[in-house]
This record gives sequence, structure tokens and C-alpha cells, in this order.
Amino acid sequence: MPGIPEQRCILTSTQLSERGWTADAIRHARGRRIQLVLPRVFATHLGPLDVQDRLVAAFLWAGDGAVLTGRVALQRHGLDVPSLGACLFLVPTTHRSRRAAGVSTVRTTRPVPVAAFRDCVPLTDVARALCDAAVHQQLRGEALQSATMSALQRRLTHPDRLRTELEERPRNGLQPVRRALKDYLAGAWSLPEAALAKLIRAEPGLPPCLLNTELCTPDEVVIGVPDAYFEDGGIAVQVHSKAFHSGVDSQGKDRWSATVEKDGTMVENRVIVVPVTPNSIERRPEQVLTRIRRVVTANRGRRLPGVIVRGHDRSKDT
Repeated sequence: MPGIPEQRCILTSTQLSERGWTADAIRHARGRRIQLVLPRVFATHLGPLDVQDRLVAAFLWAGDGAVLTGRVALQRHGLDVPSLGACLFLVPTTHRSRRAAGVSTVRTTRPVPVAAFRDCVPLTDVARALCDAAVHQQLRGEALQSATMSALQRRLTHPDRLRTELEERPRNGLQPVRRALKDYLAGAWSLPEAALAKLIRAEPGLPPCLLNTELCTPDEVVIGVPDAYFEDGGIAVQVHSKAFHSGVDSQGKDRWSATVEKDGTMVENRVIVVPVTPNSIERRPEQVLTRIRRVVTANRGRRLPGVIVRGHDRSKDT
């Protein structure tokens, strides 16, 4: 049966009618030639449906003007968030809020930015999707904070855009987003880095510490971007997390090998590297702080003329 290419062989009953199908013909073909996916939404075959097929079906069920938001939208933008297996769509006030199997719609009076399309399905931007996931899909606590920081660090959203979205919302349920934005603007790129920064800054005996600041040679060759760096002493504190440093990256390179090589590049340029783990920061913060304090104290006044700190204003990220 001819279909609409971007709809992946998924058609509404209205679209079937436009192609000459009567209501009786649809009823007769159901289970024989076509299958019902959602109310008044059919697949024009009897084969298995993948995740994208079901997403297209959910969008067609949600109706004209619907825009995907929440957890599934965040996943489609490339963020790792816990799945509910449910799609959430924003719809204009001319529609009504409703639910079907694994799909729901929420009416909104605000304009909805469309950031991308997956087949025929429009996705709202990451800032809106983060807040909708918190308000409507119970994305909470560290999972929400981590997703927000990851979105900012990967430049999937901008601090100004996220701040604007927060200003449009009640404060309830969005504190993890606000906290992530604050930590990111202070220099952290992840929850463990934010915890490390809090630990270091609470210790009055330590000199100033820079977060995720690029180090380079005098001739502009990049040495590294340490998680935390004490310029007085030339000391980098690196948070080594299995969650972020295992597996392979998009180029197929082993992440752990890349991490070791980056640390090695700093050591080659006489930067002292102090490795810590998220587990140690959370469970043994005093031991972590003692190690850092000992290394910093032993190297106070040590200068590295071959290492230049190149600053970066996170609020100007694009």
C-alpha cells in the first residue's frame, strides 16, 4: 500500500480514507493486512514495529501541532535519561489533553520551539524538554541534574536559553535544573566534578582552583583540560569515572585509553595529576581532601612557565 515516506508505513484512519479506504474496508483489513497501533492509527503491514515506528504512530495520534517533549525527546537529542517507555507531546489549546497506551498530550498556551525532526516527528528544544520531563514525567534529583549538566557541557542547550525557560516556570520540581546551571557556570561539567569543586572550595587552606580550564603550551598546543587545576603548584585533579570513561566513543576509540593518554600528556608537561573517583568523593571526602591538601602543600609556589592557562566564560557558550 502506498504510504507517506517519512511516516514509515504508519497512517491514520483519515489518511487511509483519503486513499479510498472505507470504514468497512479498514475493519475488514485489520489483523489481515493492517494492524492497529494506537486508536485510529494503523501500520500498513503485519510485521514487527520498532521504536521509531511507534514514535511516528504516537505523533500521528497526538494530532496536528503536536511536538515531542520530555524524556523521549531528550533521548532523541542524544541524552542518557531513564526511560519510562512513554511519549509526551505538547499540543495547542485547540486540542485536549488525553492519554492512550504509552502516549499522552499536554496543552500549552506558550509557543513551543521545534529544534529538530525525527522522520516526521518534531522535537522541542532541550531546555523545554528537560523542564517538561521534570514537571510531567517525574524526572527528579540526580538524574535530572546530571542530564542538565550533560546537555550544557555538550552544548545541546545554552545557559541563557535554559535560564529563560526556568523563568517561565514555577519553581516546584526544577531545583535540580537550577543547581546544574549554577554548577556549570561555576565550571563543573558533571555531578562528580561539582561535588569535587564543593569539597575543595569548602577547604580554606587551599589556593584558588580552576575547573575545566584549558591548558596549553606557549605556542598554543593544547595540553589538556583538567577537571580541577591549581595553578599555584601545577596540580591537576582528575575525576576518573567508569560511567564516563568506559566503552568506546563515536570514533570507535577506547575511552579509558584516551583518558590515560590525556593524563600522560599533562604529566609530560610536568603537571602533577591527582586521580580521584566519584565513589571516593561521595564516601570518603575527607580522605580525598587530605590527598589533595598534601600534594598542594608540598608543591606550593611551584611554577610551570611552559603551561599556560587559557580561560573560558561558560555563559558565552554557543
